Amino acid sequence: MGFLSSIYLWLIPLAALPLLIHLFYNRKFHLVEFSSIKFLKDLELKSIKRVRIIELILLLIRTLIILFLILMLARPIIKNETLGGYLETGQSIHCIIGLDDSFSMTRTDEPVNLKDFFSDKIKNIIDTLPEKSHISIIRLSNKELIFEGLKDEYRVELLIGKMKQGNIDLMTFLDYIEEENMTINKEVHILSDLQDYPFLEIPEGYLNKWNIFIHEIDNINDNLSIVSVEVINDIIGVNKELQIDVNIQNNGKQNSKNALLVLNIDNVNVGQQQIHLKAGTSAIYSFFTVLSSMGKHSSRVELIYDNLSADNSYDFNLTIPENINISILGDYRSDFDFIDNSLKAFDDNFKNLSINYSHEILNNENILVNSDIVFVFGYNYIGDNSIESSILESLENGSYIYIYPSNNDKLESIETDFFDFISLDTSEINFNEYNSRNSVKISSKNIVNRELVDIFGKNKDNNYVYMDLYKFFSFPSSEKTNILIDGMSIWNSYSLSKGAIDVIGISPNLQWTNFPIKASFISLIDYSVNRGINELGKMYQIGDEYNSFDKDYIIKLPNSKKYEHTAASNEIFKFPLRGRYTLIGSKENNEIIVNPSLRELYYNKISNDELKKIFSNIFIFNANEKCQEAIKQARIGVELWKYFLYVAIILILIEMVISNQFFRRN
Repeated sequence: MGFLSSIYLWLIPLAALPLLIHLFYNRKFHLVEFSSIKFLKDLELKSIKRVRIIELILLLIRTLIILFLILMLARPIIKNETLGGYLETGQSIHCIIGLDDSFSMTRTDEPVNLKDFFSDKIKNIIDTLPEKSHISIIRLSNKELIFEGLKDEYRVELLIGKMKQGNIDLMTFLDYIEEENMTINKEVHILSDLQDYPFLEIPEGYLNKWNIFIHEIDNINDNLSIVSVEVINDIIGVNKELQIDVNIQNNGKQNSKNALLVLNIDNVNVGQQQIHLKAGTSAIYSFFTVLSSMGKHSSRVELIYDNLSADNSYDFNLTIPENINISILGDYRSDFDFIDNSLKAFDDNFKNLSINYSHEILNNENILVNSDIVFVFGYNYIGDNSIESSILESLENGSYIYIYPSNNDKLESIETDFFDFISLDTSEINFNEYNSRNSVKISSKNIVNRELVDIFGKNKDNNYVYMDLYKFFSFPSSEKTNILIDGMSIWNSYSLSKGAIDVIGISPNLQWTNFPIKASFISLIDYSVNRGINELGKMYQIGDEYNSFDKDYIIKLPNSKKYEHTAASNEIFKFPLRGRYTLIGSKENNEIIVNPSLRELYYNKISNDELKKIFSNIFIFNANEKCQEAIKQARIGVELWKYFLYVAIILILIEMVISNQFFRRN
């Protein structure tokens, strides 16, 4: 407990006045002479004791009345331990206000002004600040400083800018304010819908020198959101049944009824479903359809239900290439038998693969240059056949090259300058060999590149074995690693020009591994063949970077604005809006699809208990809660003076009743 007007505590000795008066008058007595003792019988012992008890009670009550009146004047408070010293020092407050301007706050494509969205909430906070307090207002999406100055300098007109459509980075914001050199009265106000993902990145006990005020903003009452769309089929083919799963979440407070989910392909409605979904739940709805022709098919899933339109549609493309050119290079057919047979099986089903072999390619290297996928067997094969220039030209055209060891490769015989081109030091390559009883097991815990989990098959058991390895080459681990064994890599990926080179440490035959007879081997071949198609049709999220730095290009945004990039520029383009972008290059134009971030589409609110674990000095205001009085109490504590006044009044009334009855009896 503390006191706001502690100077009045000097008056506490006045509480002794009733005692002093009592002692003073008890010393004065009168001598009464009487000749008979008959009156002594009326003065019984019990009556004397009763009188003394009543006098003591009155003495105590009068003392407490004075004491409580003095304490009332001193304005007692119950202090918050984390905010001890606030306003007591008479100093101003350094206040930082962080605005969550992410997609989930509005879920609309219409531009929303920060002023219209946050002005009332900010005013309520600023009105509680003492004069000469310093204010900083910052976006949580990009750490942009919107306003900085004293309290009396702030005007709502200075709150310029619009809400964003991407994520927020709360950790970067908190790191920024942690660097502030203010020493006392520091507080942070975060205005957010409390999506859990930015808070879960913060370590417990962080920012313990600041006082944290969390203001929940909840503007969503009735809303359905398309969270994600997934094409289940590994391979998309003409007239083959296609399964498309749509994940829908009801992130509102009301149960939804009679919502309509529609699948459009090439602007044709190919399926629709009615949706009933309880508040706070999600469900997957599946569409089954077929594509009757090759090429790119523009697709969209639409949800007809609520007015928050930005999460009611999801764009994607379904692509069946008319032809995929594949080159297989190697001296020994036994090295690529399993891959060759898998590719022929694909071609029998989908009729869009052109497979070429070493003798054709070495006679006409244009086949290699124009290949989409290249399988090379033998670490020395490229150098031994002097096809480095054709490989590089193929990469410039966007090909994906997979280099496997040959069954005849020996560690001491690997001498290729081509590995120097991808910064792979051949002296750091090791060879490992085991017998069939002592093989190395590859499970999901060995997978570094999470994209490969879908290839091998998702399994809840981390010890589920994908394959056994009997021998393999291993490389130093790096950020290029896909699969890791005891700190060493057996699969590295290198992005080069418009394509990529993958160096793999196992040969796909049964002398090296049992993988070729596993069902997931087909998925790996599918991944290898369709990787370029998947990259071309890659869907981005709002806030993702487009990282093609080495060439000039123009990006046309969905709102028809254009962004121009030069190879000499160090700028990084981030997709600011959802929709379809056009990438304008020197040779051809490509389409880029951008959807809202999965983190923002799927709403999961962090609990108050979780917030209190992260911040030790935190005050949380629920949605629509009036915060002004609560903020003041959080800073200085809860004032108790009125309770002391109530008790003093009650004691005065009791004292009056007892005194009146006592003197009447006397």
